Amino acid sequence: MFMRCTEFAIKSDCLKGAPARTVGWRDPGFIHTSLLKDLWPNQMYTYKLWHKFQNDTIIWSETYQFKSSPFPVNAG
Repeated sequence: MFMRCTEFAIKSDCLKGAPARTVGWRDPGFIHTSLLKDLWPNQMYTYKLWHKFQNDTIIWSETYQFKSSPFPVNAG
């Protein structure tokens, strides 16, 4: 199963004034978010992330795991 995710990056020029723009700024890189639906309760899920650069190079993350909530949750 493939899930679509949203990617965004935070740059220092997006931040307003000190100390955010001056002291200890560290570029966090890319941040990816995704919403997973229809998961079975109390199940272990495994996933990997990938990123495609403008030159068509694709890199993969390490494999991650999480366990879904033991009870169904109505998200809306």
